[in-house]
Amino acid sequence: MTSKSVLPHGEDLDPATQVRLSQFMDHQYLCSSLTVSEVRTLLEYLTYLEFDKGDILSEIGSVGDALYFVVQGQIALAFVEQNQENEIASAGPGEMLGEMSFFDKMPRSVRFGWWPKSLTPRCLNYPEPCTSV
Repeated sequence: MTSKSVLPHGEDLDPATQVRLSQFMDHQYLCSSLTVSEVRTLLEYLTYLEFDKGDILSEIGSVGDALYFVVQGQIALAFVEQNQENEIASAGPGEMLGEMSFFDKMPRSVRFGWWPKSLTPRCLNYPEPCTSV
């Protein structure tokens, strides 16, 4: 997985991608009451992530200290029962993941991970980057 700063400080992303991500965030329900300036400020705290096969965003039982906005591809939500992973849903572009545990600080009940049937997943996350497993 690779991660890049969305807006200045790092200037990692090209200007066209920064504009596209600003427009993407403008359409998120979490941002519906924010001004353009406030969305830009939020983007300064986000990290742009591209996943590799097998990457896990968050493991079952972890307490959420990050939330994710899916920009491209699909993220699988799964639980493990009798040593078998069972996908229960997937989240695609425009959807947000991890907000429940992020706000209530309770352990996550599902694993979020790369969905192998999709395009390379890309997410924005706040406030910390994902880890590979």
